[in-house]
Amino acid sequence: MAGWISSKLKAAETLLHQIDQQAAESLGKSPSASDLAALHSSPSPSADAFLNATPPRRPPPAGPPPSLGLRLAAKRTSLPSPGPRRSASAAAVLALQDQAGGGAPVEVVAEVKPEGDRGDREDGKGGASESGSGSDEESDESGSDDSEDSEEERRREEERRRRRAERLAAMAARAIAEREEAVARLEGEKAGLEKLLAEREKEQAQEASELQTSMIETMEAVEIEKQRHHSTRMEALARLATLEVTNAELAKSLAREQWNLEVQVDQVAQLREEVEMKTLAQEKYKRKLAKIQKTSTPPVDEIESLRRFKLEEEIIDAEYTLTCDRIVNLKDKARKIEENIELTRRAMVQPTEVEIELKKRLDQLTDRLIQKQMQVESLSSEKAALLMRIEAVSRLLDSSATSMASSSSSRIDIEAGAWQESYSPKFRDRIRAGQQQLGSAIRQLDSVFSAGHIFLRRNPKAQIWAFVYLVCLHLWVLYILKSHSTVSESRPGATFSLETLNKTSI
Repeated sequence: MAGWISSKLKAAETLLHQIDQQAAESLGKSPSASDLAALHSSPSPSADAFLNATPPRRPPPAGPPPSLGLRLAAKRTSLPSPGPRRSASAAAVLALQDQAGGGAPVEVVAEVKPEGDRGDREDGKGGASESGSGSDEESDESGSDDSEDSEEERRREEERRRRRAERLAAMAARAIAEREEAVARLEGEKAGLEKLLAEREKEQAQEASELQTSMIETMEAVEIEKQRHHSTRMEALARLATLEVTNAELAKSLAREQWNLEVQVDQVAQLREEVEMKTLAQEKYKRKLAKIQKTSTPPVDEIESLRRFKLEEEIIDAEYTLTCDRIVNLKDKARKIEENIELTRRAMVQPTEVEIELKKRLDQLTDRLIQKQMQVESLSSEKAALLMRIEAVSRLLDSSATSMASSSSSRIDIEAGAWQESYSPKFRDRIRAGQQQLGSAIRQLDSVFSAGHIFLRRNPKAQIWAFVYLVCLHLWVLYILKSHSTVSESRPGATFSLETLNKTSI
């Protein structure tokens, strides 16, 4: 925007300068340049004095008028050349200076048809014809007529000069008014453009500061969210590790208790077998004791053996009760261990409130991080779009400036017959435009390669696939270079291609 406004101001200045130059050249190359120099050299305090100035009147002839023959001879000798000629009365130059604005003088050139010359020639011709038809006796009358005609011609000439001066004054006033209007319009446009440029610069600075602050805030928020995410992740990993350790310890204790339970079950089975054997032996002893009591008194050895048997039976019963109590205790322990295992499994499968809160917080942080990344991407895309628009506008302004400079520099001087054209600004502008386009292309390629480099650095799988792709591409190029045979120069390409197609089809 700033470049466009500055280029427009420069174009306006160059236009004014060209107008001044063209006016000066046209005044310098006009056929009435001697009149212009005389007007400039003569002391003219104002334009009104110049317009109101009347030409000096010729004094009346002191002697008698010359004869007709002398006048005809003088007319023949004073005839102009057959080529085109502009009289001094055909062009009038008026130089006025705008004293109120203090600007350069405005010069107006007006050409008027040589009516006076034609009138003089017609009068001369009429006089010649009349003199040819008259006689020498009417010379006095013709002299008086000539004096009257000369006075009438002077009056006509004064009237024509006055009208021409009025027309020139009106044209000069109109040109001055147009010039003042153009200058005022250009000054207004310049002030408006400068104001617009200042406002645009302020807006751009404010937008840049806001964008920078928002980028800094987003980066700080992203860093904070990353740190929080890292801390929550570490807490979750530590809690998961503790849960895994407790689960392993509980599994080990469960296996140990199960093994003890199996050992106790085996012992109980052995004790049951022993109890059964003892019960069978007791029954045998009871039967024997009953038989002995029925038959006779029992001996002392059998009584002692019976006592021992009773003692052993009591001991076995006590051991059996102890083993049963131990089995019950072990079953309770196993049940408790199973309950603990179930609780740990439920805790692992169903997270606690803390874990739920941590997961919610992690989800919220991830959502905020995604939103911030999207905002950053949108801001970067807007920035790239603005940069592209700025480049396009600057390119357009440069092209318009070059076209204006070329149109202003190349011009044709018809009166002088010379062609003047300058190539250096156009060439420099083209070089500058090419450099800007090359720089923008290099910046775009750099951004693309940097994005690809960052993507490959963050993704190892992408690195592997890119390496595989490059290897395959090189192998394919080598295969193409090695497989194709050279075409013979004697046969044309169409014949060779048809022969190869036939061979492949066969």
